[in-house]
Amino acid sequence: MHAAQFAAVLALGSTVATLGVAWWGHRRTERSRRAVLRTLRTAVVVCGPGARGPVARGQVASGPGERGPGAGVAVGRGLSAPGRGEQAGQAPSRAAPRSAGLLARCLAGVAGPLTPPRERARTARRLALAGLGNPRAGARFLAVRSVCAAAVVPAVPAVLLAPGPDVLRLMGLIGLPAVLLLGPEAWLARAVEARKQKVLHELPTFVELLLVSVEAGLGLDQAVSHAVTGLHGPLGAEMGRYLAEARMGASRQEAFEAVDRRTGVEELRAVLRSLAQSETMGVALGPMLRSQATDARAAQAQRAREQAGKAPVKMLFPLVFCVMPALFVVVLGPAGIEVFRMLSRQ
Repeated sequence: MHAAQFAAVLALGSTVATLGVAWWGHRRTERSRRAVLRTLRTAVVVCGPGARGPVARGQVASGPGERGPGAGVAVGRGLSAPGRGEQAGQAPSRAAPRSAGLLARCLAGVAGPLTPPRERARTARRLALAGLGNPRAGARFLAVRSVCAAAVVPAVPAVLLAPGPDVLRLMGLIGLPAVLLLGPEAWLARAVEARKQKVLHELPTFVELLLVSVEAGLGLDQAVSHAVTGLHGPLGAEMGRYLAEARMGASRQEAFEAVDRRTGVEELRAVLRSLAQSETMGVALGPMLRSQATDARAAQAQRAREQAGKAPVKMLFPLVFCVMPALFVVVLGPAGIEVFRMLSRQ
């Protein structure tokens, strides 16, 4: 059996096993059965020519809730039978996104209960720090991580059976499982760090806008509302959410703590604590905000100097391993060819 076909069969088997767990984990109703059959059709189409069996030939019988001659699974003729007013060539393009969405929801429903509660809470906190606090986004991330972990099973034999040098197979055997297992977590960590950097970049502007608004005679909430209009990043979105929570009746201290939990930036935490203490102790906002704005600008300049100092170190690896070898080939290549010719003549 060809390596691609073998990998496709293994992928189809893992997908069928996952769908079996979903079948038993959800309500066994006619609607759930149809959803699982649609996701199975999507898996068969994704596997391509390596899939064999009655499902790939369109021989799965329709249930009692599906009537008519076109109710069965007909993957060989398309993902679904064309309905009224649809052409047969347009049915796959419309049914594929729906089947992919059903597959994502089905896998999310399986991965959620199978994940430990502590891990779900930790993932939810990290997703909130990345700006993905929607529960649906958390379920989809768990589903993607579970699918990547399950994909290691067909990936390892596919790499072992693939043609090519042993060195490439060894690299694939080490690198592909590492990418599948560590890729989602690495992506999430990168998203969290990128969002924190955006918040840090907007923080000095936010504090300065607060200072100008407060010195103009506005209250704190009005100053925050005015400052939000000049921000177009994650900090502006979080402060807008703070205003919404304050209007809904939450105390200012609780709303500031919620913003701190969703951002996780130390500098912003210091500013929010200063604002909360100014309200509690009755301290004037103007001098405090002026000091915070000065500190924020100084910290931003310090971070810029640190990034500039790290640039030569980051450039060293591509310079030594990418630029210098090509330069040596261009400069010394012709001379080496001439020396080789002279030696061969002698």
